Amino acid sequence: MSETPVWGIDLTESSLRAAKLVMQNGRPFLEAWEVIDFAADVPDPHGTIRFETVHRALHRFAATHDLDACTVAVTARSETLFVQTAFVPQSPNLELPALLRAEAAEQIPGGIADVFWDYRVERVASTGDVVAEFFAWPKSVVDRCVKSARAAMIPVDRVEPSALALLNVAAAEGLAAEGVLLVDVDYSSTTAVVRLGDRHVVRSLPIGGCDVAALLRGAGMKPRAAADLAAGGAPPTKDAAELLERVRETVGGAIVDEIRRMVHGTPPESIVRVVLHRSHPTVPDVAASLAAEFGTPVDEPIGFRSIDVNPDVVSAGIQEWHGGLARAVGAALPSLGRAAVAPRLSPDGIPRPESRVPLGFVLAGLFLVVGVLAVWREREAAADASRAAVTAMRAELDGIGDGTLDRALARLAARPEDALVRRWKTPDDAFGPAEAFASIVDGLANPPGGRPSGDLAPLLFGFDVGVAAGLRPGRGRVVLALVATDSDAALDAALDRTARSLNGKPGIATLTPVESWTSGAVSDRPGAGGDSSDLRDRFRCRRFDLVLEGSAE
Repeated sequence: MSETPVWGIDLTESSLRAAKLVMQNGRPFLEAWEVIDFAADVPDPHGTIRFETVHRALHRFAATHDLDACTVAVTARSETLFVQTAFVPQSPNLELPALLRAEAAEQIPGGIADVFWDYRVERVASTGDVVAEFFAWPKSVVDRCVKSARAAMIPVDRVEPSALALLNVAAAEGLAAEGVLLVDVDYSSTTAVVRLGDRHVVRSLPIGGCDVAALLRGAGMKPRAAADLAAGGAPPTKDAAELLERVRETVGGAIVDEIRRMVHGTPPESIVRVVLHRSHPTVPDVAASLAAEFGTPVDEPIGFRSIDVNPDVVSAGIQEWHGGLARAVGAALPSLGRAAVAPRLSPDGIPRPESRVPLGFVLAGLFLVVGVLAVWREREAAADASRAAVTAMRAELDGIGDGTLDRALARLAARPEDALVRRWKTPDDAFGPAEAFASIVDGLANPPGGRPSGDLAPLLFGFDVGVAAGLRPGRGRVVLALVATDSDAALDAALDRTARSLNGKPGIATLTPVESWTSGAVSDRPGAGGDSSDLRDRFRCRRFDLVLEGSAE
C-alpha cells in the first residue's frame, strides 16, 4: 500500500462525498467512503443558506476523520473552467515552456494573471508543431474552496475541477474513449465531457435535481416540503405524487435540452456512446431521452471496475451514491499519479490549518514552560545554524540560472523556516533532527570531490522526522532527487552514493534506500509530481529511511 492515503472530497451545495484511496498491488484501492447529504436543508442551492450547510458538513467530516497523515484533494464546480487545444509552432528563439506560456497568454481569456493555468502536450505534429491542450481556472474559485475547507480545519493539498475529476475516473474505468460522452447530472449542476480527436469538449451548467424542488415551489408547495419531496421524501398525497412525476419529466427534458446545447457543433455521429452518472437521488431518469437524442447506448455505472474496493465498506449506499463518489475518486487520482488528465490548477504547498489546541492542554502546558526554556534556547540555536546553512546553499545555487534546478528548488526555498523548523521543535528533538538536516544540506552543497553542476546536482526535497511526522522517535524520511537525464538504475545508484556520503555526518546514523519514483516535478511521495509528459522536465526521486545519531536501534 502507498504510505500516503488520499482523500478525494467532492463538495457541492447539497452534499459532501468523500473517498479514501491508497495504492495496493499497483491499483487504486478504495479504503473508505462517506456521504453527507443535506439537500433537504437547502431549498435554493444558489442562495446564501448553502454556506451554512456546507460549513456544517465540512465540520462533521473533519470531526470523524483524521486527515493529518493524508493528502486531501477537493473538487469545485467547473462552469468557469477554460479548456482549449492549440497548434503551437516551434520557434528557434524560444524554448518550449516559454513558447507555451506565450501561447497560453494568447489563448486564455483575460490573460493569465488571475487564473491558475497549465498545459498538457498531446503530441508533436509531423510539421514540428506542438499540439497542446491549455487549462485555466480563476484563482478566486480555488481560493474560496480552500478557505471554506480551512475554516473547518480540513487541509487542502489540491483543488480539482469537478469536470476533470469526472473525466479521470471515467478514464481509469476504461469509459473515456474517443467519442464517449460523459454526462454527470447532480443536484445543482450538469456536466458533459467528450474527447474528440486532440481536444476535450467540457461544459458545465447550473441545472439539475434542484430544479425539481424549484418547480414544486412554483406550484405552491412550501420550500421545506418541496425540498423534502424532491430529495426523495414520500409524497403526502396522490396529487403530490402526480405533481412530482410531471415536474421530473419537465426537468428531465430540460436537462437533455441543455446537454444537446453543451455539445452544439459536435457532429452527432461523433458521439458513439453515453455514460451517465445521476449523482443525486433527486435527479430524474434521463437515460432513455439521451439514448433517443444521440441514437447511442447509454451506460449507467453502479460500481467500480478498475478500482478495487475494500469489502468491509461495500453497502447499498455505495451504489446509490456511485456518481458522486466517482467524482471523489477522480479528485484523488492525480495525487496517486493515476490521472489521464492532470493539470495543476491550484497552488503547490497550500498551507495546512494549524491544529486547534483545547484550553485544558494549554493550561497544562503552562506548567512545563520553566522546565523547557533551556532546551528551547538550544533548539533555537540549532535551528539558526540550519537556516544559515540553507541560506548559504541558496546563495551558491543562485548562479545556476533560470534552469531546471531553480524551478525544482522553488518549493524547497519556502520550507526551512516554516514547516521544517516547526518539526524541529517537537519532543523528538533530543536526537538532533536540526543537526541532521544541516548535515544533509551541507553535504549536498559540498560533496566529496566537489559539487556537480546543473541537472547532475542532487536535490533535497523531503525531510520528515519523529512523532510530528507520524514516525518513531529518532526516525525520519529523506527524499533526494535528480533530473532524469539517465536510466532509472543509474540515477538511483547516484542518489545512493550521495546518501552513503552522508552516513555518519553530525546528527545522522544511517540513510537506507526504500523506494524510487519518477514524476513531472520533484515530489516528496509517489504520485505527487504532476504531469510526466516527455516534453516536460522529469525527476527521479528516491526515499531513504533516516536513523538519527544517538537514537536507539
